[in-house]
Amino acid sequence: MKRKYAFVEILAVAMLVSGVCFARTERGDLDYTGKHRIQHGIETDTISEFNGSGNGVTIDSVVIKDGGITLTDAIVSAATPTTSYGLGALNTTNVTSVVENGDGLTHQTVITLTGTATAIADGGFEASQMLYTFPAGVINIKSVTCDITATMDTTNFNATANDLYNFALGSAINDDGDGTISATGANMVPNISVDTGSGQTRTNAVEGFLVSPVNLDGTTTAISMYANWAVPAANDNGANTNHFTGTITVNWENAGNY
Repeated sequence: MKRKYAFVEILAVAMLVSGVCFARTERGDLDYTGKHRIQHGIETDTISEFNGSGNGVTIDSVVIKDGGITLTDAIVSAATPTTSYGLGALNTTNVTSVVENGDGLTHQTVITLTGTATAIADGGFEASQMLYTFPAGVINIKSVTCDITATMDTTNFNATANDLYNFALGSAINDDGDGTISATGANMVPNISVDTGSGQTRTNAVEGFLVSPVNLDGTTTAISMYANWAVPAANDNGANTNHFTGTITVNWENAGNY
């Protein structure tokens, strides 16, 4: 092993790379060849020492040198990353669980319903359930996918074509009073028309998605997500209770508050 020193500047570098913290000697005019191993209660990695060619230090395909870090292999995730930063709040009265995926800036909120029940009286009424409240700020809803199965306790619907009910996701309780869902009651997933098969089909798929991204102003009052369903007066002949089971996946960002 040979060393030639014009001058040597010792620079302490602490860096977390694959769980390894290390310090290295960076040359002024240092000619140093060889291999070092770090063994301090962690798995040993071989480090290619800095040399005159300026190649830097390599640990597990990560090249570290003056000016930055270069990854020579692809980053592979074993699972979708989750986050605990910048979250909203689940309405635990109505919803079974939520998984918060993302990096704290971009969120994917997966809401799971297991038999969430809502009842509608006879005569063309609406029912709503609050599912989730976003943090304060301007909420950019990038996409929403609704994958739900609805099961009714009863089948108090009339014959085709007066046997439909409506479902939507929105930022407000639906109160049109006419058995339809519109405006802010359906601004996250627009109206889904569900066919009960002349009242004979108690279980139905309720599937839909947000067509275009939307910005919602939650700077004064935080934005909530509501599940809304409604039955036109001409379509039912008695009260109905629906039980919703499945997932709602929301991809969103908080653009900031003021």
